[in-house]
Amino acid sequence: ALALGSFLFHAVLQRWAQQLDVAAMYWAMNAALAATAWRWLRRMSSLGLGCGSRGHRLGLFLGLLAVLGADVLMWWFKWELSSAIVFNAQLGVVIASELLHSCCGFRGLRLRQRLLLSFVALALAV
Repeated sequence: ALALGSFLFHAVLQRWAQQLDVAAMYWAMNAALAATAWRWLRRMSSLGLGCGSRGHRLGLFLGLLAVLGADVLMWWFKWELSSAIVFNAQLGVVIASELLHSCCGFRGLRLRQRLLLSFVALALAV
């Protein structure tokens, strides 16, 4: 979707193709947000705070529904949204969440090693 939207926009240089191009970028970032939320749901479940396998399926379904809804809204209101603000906010949430997830994870590694891995991941993302 991302490559197709970009290809069409740069091939025809029409407004509808530009909207498709940006909508595909929003979709990719919304999918990253959903994946991050799913990782946190699984982490909470492993700590005994989850709802079991049925809750996982419901959480996955609701997450996918939320991504689809956000995609449609972002596509519909594309011209009212500042992509510089939206993309940076989405990327910031994903990076901060994954950084925190990395700091809390990796059993067997000491805190110093986890922080080092987290900052390396952050540097690679930037």
